[in-house]
Amino acid sequence: MVITERAKPYIEKMMKDNGETNLRFTFEGLGCCGPNFGVTLSEKQEDDKVEIINGINVSVDKRVVDATENITLDFEGTEVDGGLIFKNNNSCS
Repeated sequence: MVITERAKPYIEKMMKDNGETNLRFTFEGLGCCGPNFGVTLSEKQEDDKVEIINGINVSVDKRVVDATENITLDFEGTEVDGGLIFKNNNSCS
């Protein structure tokens, strides 16, 4: 997983605004191509894979580690109407 320099300040601001220190990738069920994941600002869980990516504390539910390995978390838009996007997600659709 990669967190770009454009995404980093956006994530850090969201964390500060919400009083959180961790970006967590969660298991959201199984789809036709494998596990689906979501992203939250929440505490790490006991079985999570934990790492620091571009200075951001990241934890990943063990059921979606493979699904998140090759993604890039980027920022698109402006400060007012922008948001995070995933790139290089090897999903089948």
